[in-house]
Amino acid sequence: MKITRMDVYKVDAGWRNWIFVVLSTDNGFVGAGEATTVYNESMTLAALEDLREFVIGTDPRNIEAFWARMMKSLYWYYAHVILYSAMAGIDHAMWDIVGKWLDTPCYRLMGGAVRDSIRLYTNTWFLGAVTPEEYAQRAAATVASGWDALKWDPFPGSYMRLSTSEVDAAVENVRAVRNAVGPDVDLLIETHGRLNVESAVRAGRALEEFRPFWYEEPVLPNNPAVLRRVKEQVRIPIAGGERTAGRWGTLPFLSNGAMDIIQPDMTQAGGLTEVKKIATLAEMYGVQVAPHCPRGPVAVATGVHMAACTRNFLILEYATDMGGIPWRQDLTVKPEQIVNGRMPLPNKPGLGVELNVKALEKHKATRRVLEIPNYYDRSFTIPGVRS
Repeated sequence: MKITRMDVYKVDAGWRNWIFVVLSTDNGFVGAGEATTVYNESMTLAALEDLREFVIGTDPRNIEAFWARMMKSLYWYYAHVILYSAMAGIDHAMWDIVGKWLDTPCYRLMGGAVRDSIRLYTNTWFLGAVTPEEYAQRAAATVASGWDALKWDPFPGSYMRLSTSEVDAAVENVRAVRNAVGPDVDLLIETHGRLNVESAVRAGRALEEFRPFWYEEPVLPNNPAVLRRVKEQVRIPIAGGERTAGRWGTLPFLSNGAMDIIQPDMTQAGGLTEVKKIATLAEMYGVQVAPHCPRGPVAVATGVHMAACTRNFLILEYATDMGGIPWRQDLTVKPEQIVNGRMPLPNKPGLGVELNVKALEKHKATRRVLEIPNYYDRSFTIPGVRS
């Protein structure tokens, strides 16, 4: 079996674009992958073109051999998130093909299931909210629809040092959400790595009374020693790692004891192969894994397979996009199944998700997305989303 064709699709997803990879073989198998990054789509598309010569003619059943060849041939393999994202799209599609060839779901090829369903947390449920009351209303509506874990950043407009009023505003935001959803819903606090240690500690301590599920990237994400200083002073589990590339980027945070929960991205960390290895590495340090995945349906599918067969899996991200694009579920032949914030284990061969090529072409992205405009402003909202 040989790969004879690689097609790449850039799809409009509203406030970001998704990048899908489709591999075809000489005996009729087709595999789907996703290489979506955060606002670096031009570089990712270029990286995929650079990798094309390595992909065509490759036997997709030899995934480890493909990775070994890449690591031998590519000088920057150990550090480049963009390169890892491109390789992830290819890696996903290869796993999809192998599962279809063997007529079994991918998680069964990686050790088999250790759980019956996959718990999700929702992100982007808050889009358009500005006041604590608006956040509370959206949170209550999201929980009423079946979700029991919500993530958001209550520090819009803040950078490095927080003023007393900014901490107070975050506390009132979280308090409003906690009061709206009750004590049994998990609240996941995000900061996008924007705070210094003093402010991160001060804000974290102020939020402890609401018992957050985690405190994500409270400080810059590239220095494990700085993150550990926060972890030692705040009684909230520390999460992070979405911006690391592969095992090499993850190891310093684990060996330094900087995190309680590691969040490898299902594309940016290198795909199903690499995230599974990161999870095994994390298990050795007593750290749980919660894949970062505000992505499209293929990346989410790979997260589900990874979660199904990983003992130290905790929870998987899903962007519900309340008020977002209406065509997400059109991009696949069958829509994603989510019941009460959980996904059932796939029972179809491969990844269990088939892309609708006509829909990919219909929603082809015609513009680059470099950032979410005004995302860090206190008055942030997405045009057309706020009610």
